[in-house]
Amino acid sequence: MGNLGPLVSVVVPSKNRNELVSKTIDSILMQTYKNIEIIIVDDSSDIPLQPMIENKFGKNVFCVRNEHSLGAPASRNIGFSYCAGEFVAFLDDDDLWLPEKIEKQINEFSNLSSKFGVVYCGYDYLVNENVVKKNNTYHQSFNVFIPALGRCPIGSPTPLIRRSFFDFVGGFDERLCACQDWDLWIRLSRVCLFFPVKESLALYRLHGNQISTDILKKISSREAMLYKHKNTLDIYPKILSKHFEKLGSLCVLAGKYNKSKMYFWCSVKIYKLNIISWIHLFLKIFSSTFEKLLTERFGVKKINNIKIYG
Repeated sequence: MGNLGPLVSVVVPSKNRNELVSKTIDSILMQTYKNIEIIIVDDSSDIPLQPMIENKFGKNVFCVRNEHSLGAPASRNIGFSYCAGEFVAFLDDDDLWLPEKIEKQINEFSNLSSKFGVVYCGYDYLVNENVVKKNNTYHQSFNVFIPALGRCPIGSPTPLIRRSFFDFVGGFDERLCACQDWDLWIRLSRVCLFFPVKESLALYRLHGNQISTDILKKISSREAMLYKHKNTLDIYPKILSKHFEKLGSLCVLAGKYNKSKMYFWCSVKIYKLNIISWIHLFLKIFSSTFEKLLTERFGVKKINNIKIYG
């Protein structure tokens, strides 16, 4: 694209968040890197988004509407089908980017080999329009496959992805009701390298109405991830044991004590040195209430009284 640099396509799925998605679009348009196209996918909002977007943003933003709600992963894939960029990024309709995010990531891509498919960065929380700093960690290796098997390796609003790799792995898995980003990072990490820009360049909005704050959805999404990647995880018993341990802890927090016991037993059967699972099984002999209090104390992050389940 000449001196403008490569085209970056940004896809934003949205439903019934007119005010928030407007702020999200503003943060994209304020990028210091200007060769960007924006595709909004209206996932059948009660009030169609297109009139508002046309009135406020004109031809700077393209909007397509799903006649029936299809969910976030399908909406992202639909948005991708309209993309023309060499690089793609996906941003939820309640998150924001800092102005230099895309410029810094494109600069890194220009210095990297074609084996690198993802450049990610750190992010902070946004609570009631106030920024709450997050302690970001960045992977020592550019190969994040093993870390990605254990936990979501990067924040959802942070990566810029080389289009060819996203296309190669088949986009988002539309069967998953949650954790679609984590699943995508696992599949991408099989075929390309990840590079970090070690700065917080995105804001993840916390408002209590999202997967990270919904304990039951968190459990079901982790169960789906475990089922999908079970054959691979069988090769790494320590990581698989940790998955069962985490599911057990989430079930404790949800008051599903029998189910939690099953997961902790699965954890120690696979990897006998999982001390945390043994502690939970020991605590169950005396008091599930005390077990839940300790799990809340050490396993749940609270920001402005909003609980974040890792």
